[in-house]
Amino acid sequence: MNQEQIKAAQDKFVEMQKGISSTVVSADNNVRVTVNGNLEIIELFIGKSFTDEALVDVIKDTINKSIKDASVQIQTAVGLMQQEYSNK
Repeated sequence: MNQEQIKAAQDKFVEMQKGISSTVVSADNNVRVTVNGNLEIIELFIGKSFTDEALVDVIKDTINKSIKDASVQIQTAVGLMQQEYSNK
C-alpha cells in the first residue's frame, strides 16, 4: 500500500468507528450501558432498585459486556477493511 491508500484506509476506519456502538442491558433491566467505537461510555442508565454492593457488580458486568461487543464490531470492521485492501 502506498501512503495515499494508507491514508484512505485510516479515514475509512475512522468513519466506520463513528458508526459502531453497543448497548447492553443487564438481565434485570436495571443497568443499561452504551459504548461507542472508541470504547467510550456514551450512555449509562442505573435503576434505583439496587443495594450499593449489588449495583457495583451489575455495572461492571454490563460495562464489560458492552465493551466486548463493541470490540468485536471493531475487529470485524478491521477484518473487512483488510480483505478489501488485500484484494486491491
